[in-house]
Amino acid sequence: MEEKWWKNPTWISVIIALAAIGLSVYTYIVAIDQTFNLSIEPMEGEIYVSSLQPVQDTEPLTAAVNVEYVNGYEHSVSLVVMDKPPGINIDFSLPGASQSSFISYMTIGISPDVATGEYVIPLTGIGGDGQQKSCCFVLNVDVPAKPDIKITEPWDGSVVAMRETLTGTCQNIPEGSVVWPVVYPKESTRYFPDETPAIMDKEDEWTSDISIGVDADYGRMYKIIGVLADKNTQAAFEDYHNKCIKENSWPGMEALPEGAQELCHVTVSRQMLPAVLPPTTTPPTTTLPTTTPPTTTPTTPPTTTPPTPTTGPIVTPPDEPVTTPGTGTTPAPPPIIEITVPADGSNVTMNQNLLGKAQNIPEGYQLWAMVKPGEINRYYPQDEPIISDAFGNWAKQITIGSIADGGKPFDIIVVLADPTAQKAFTDYCESSNKTGSWLGLEALPTGLAESRSITVIRE
Repeated sequence: MEEKWWKNPTWISVIIALAAIGLSVYTYIVAIDQTFNLSIEPMEGEIYVSSLQPVQDTEPLTAAVNVEYVNGYEHSVSLVVMDKPPGINIDFSLPGASQSSFISYMTIGISPDVATGEYVIPLTGIGGDGQQKSCCFVLNVDVPAKPDIKITEPWDGSVVAMRETLTGTCQNIPEGSVVWPVVYPKESTRYFPDETPAIMDKEDEWTSDISIGVDADYGRMYKIIGVLADKNTQAAFEDYHNKCIKENSWPGMEALPEGAQELCHVTVSRQMLPAVLPPTTTPPTTTLPTTTPPTTTPTTPPTTTPPTPTTGPIVTPPDEPVTTPGTGTTPAPPPIIEITVPADGSNVTMNQNLLGKAQNIPEGYQLWAMVKPGEINRYYPQDEPIISDAFGNWAKQITIGSIADGGKPFDIIVVLADPTAQKAFTDYCESSNKTGSWLGLEALPTGLAESRSITVIRE
């Protein structure tokens, strides 16, 4: 009888040997395949930034990062983003784990300085045994160009009337938004929006007729603001004006409405009344009365009548008494010159408003402003004389040094000039404007009767 093969010791030995070899191979293969897989879902996304809100308020994106352990992988896995693009912020809900598969949610945000474009975010998983797996997320960012508003007239530091035409430029204004001028008195905490938004003359140019204060606000400083007004702001401004008209009272707004963006401003000062031109330089003519002595009838000589004296002018210099025949002597009040703005020792800009008061200015005399650098013995008369209003208040726009003169001291001088000094100043200004060179005067001309000065520091 034939022996069964499974009872044959030789066959049994062969089977055992093959099983041992197979187990060894299986163990080796399994050991090699212990690893992890890395994937992300979705693999791309887009962030659109609305022009009506700040970039930092834009909702971030979220993507699920899946880390799958294979064949009993037993090491921890950490998630990192290498070479993170500029302006992109990354955060993980679970930056790493060990022993089992896990899902981490990657949050993707943007910074205010991010630009429009495509950004590749490289994600890497690093295992505790040194293994690395990578995948990428593609982010598209759409950031609209930033809105821009500029005020071109009046320029910063100007002296303005109560009613002014405001002009300016604008770019990248969001749909539904408008340019709305707002007036802000410097010493108050109230905002006064204009009655209507600015009128767009062209695609990027605008104008607006605005009111700056009231009649009595001479010399008052104002900030004129170019506001980017969204629909919420527009409604708030319109409601304010409707209420003001109904109550016949314009108290101003305590704060700008939510959604209003102050994109530019200029600072100006108010003139109360139109300027009054200075008097002519022709001296006054006073007619002397005709004197006729009483008639006498002597017995011998004939009756004699003295000749009538001729008529002639009386020229009165400043600070000298005025004499009128038959009325005695009345002293003339002395001239008074004051500089009220800026204050002595203050910091000033290159284009500066000079404000002051003048009283008892003799006929034929004018006020002139000059600038003298502290370290240079030169005097720089400013174009045209100072003109006062009916109440003696005056304002003058002056130029103090050049752009490079920051931190330097300057003397600002206001003088009372007779016709001789006036001609010297006028000749200098006309010559300088013609040649385009302002060298200054080495010395003050003759004919200056009074002066006031302050020292300031250029910003």
